[in-house]
Amino acid sequence: MRYKSWCKSIVLAAGLIIGGLFTVLYVVDPIGMFGSPLISGVNNYKEKQAAFLDVYKPFELRRYKPDDIYIGNSRVYVGWKTEENAYNLGMSSLSLPDMRAYLHWAYGNHVPQRVYIGLDLFQFSKSSMEGNREGFSKERLDKLGKGGLYVFDEMLSVSMGMREYIRPTLAASRAHRNDKPIFIRGFSTLRGERTDINVKEYYHYLHSFYKTYSEWEYAPEAVNCLQAILQEAEANGVEVYLFFNPVSVDLLALQDICEVEDDYREIKKQVARIHPVYDFAWTNDMTMDREQYWLDGSHYHCTVGEMMKQSMNAGMNENICKLLSGDNVNTVLSDEAVSYDAWRKSHLDYRETLKQLAPKEIETGQLQVYLGF
Repeated sequence: MRYKSWCKSIVLAAGLIIGGLFTVLYVVDPIGMFGSPLISGVNNYKEKQAAFLDVYKPFELRRYKPDDIYIGNSRVYVGWKTEENAYNLGMSSLSLPDMRAYLHWAYGNHVPQRVYIGLDLFQFSKSSMEGNREGFSKERLDKLGKGGLYVFDEMLSVSMGMREYIRPTLAASRAHRNDKPIFIRGFSTLRGERTDINVKEYYHYLHSFYKTYSEWEYAPEAVNCLQAILQEAEANGVEVYLFFNPVSVDLLALQDICEVEDDYREIKKQVARIHPVYDFAWTNDMTMDREQYWLDGSHYHCTVGEMMKQSMNAGMNENICKLLSGDNVNTVLSDEAVSYDAWRKSHLDYRETLKQLAPKEIETGQLQVYLGF
């Protein structure tokens, strides 16, 4: 009898400990998986959230059931602020196969009215198409799609792995008790709403993207994957807005230096032949104005995202956007090439300096005479 009583006590104690830990995890909600009510000074500032976008965003999308979905890489979740009926499903370095999996799952959860798909050169590379992106889990999506106890099981499994972030979240929330959450409906307020340049990161990305572009290799199957994404959207009655993300003129110069601009031009042609696509990735006032529009060399402020939405929904601003279709793509891309050539001719010294420095880490401020910082 004492043995049975002892076993029951152990089981009860273990249950209380696990239940108590789960309750604390629910209240603190370190990555926003549960959607627990925000309490200033307790869980309002989830500083670890950015590292777990692939983990928490499916749970959040499942709750919101938005009419509009914004999806793409970090340029989208940094630059595309979300309205009440929208959700930002952008992920770091999101590949087209992973995008396809997320949208397939999203349609099974709630069919949105519109999907805005942000495209970038790297998504059409072999490394992006063939790589396994850290954080992505088809098993997680399958469980969430089944609902019921499967969702609870995934919540329990994920939340127990987040217990080490309870204290950091509490501490960060106390320190930032009057600040807004760092992510709202999938949009990065912490980065997207900044209005200054992160100079150190700007220089970091010049080297980082030189490496990306110099190793870039085209994957023809990427266009087929995109076409499958478009076909599934059409089958579900979803209106799709395709766009090529803008990048700073410095990254356009690196594409030239690394001799991938012709490949990008060919990709744009292939995409335009299967679906109209808004092109912001060319030399214009927005891509050249570093101080007004850019957080760093790769990411734009949410003011740019708003300008992009305006061009797609309320009248196109041809100073920053070109609408590519199968009928006009050759002519428009020729015009874009002329714009870049004009910039290049007036910045030959900068281009040559960038070509010499970009293969290695560039010291912060080393290009101040050209960049202004």
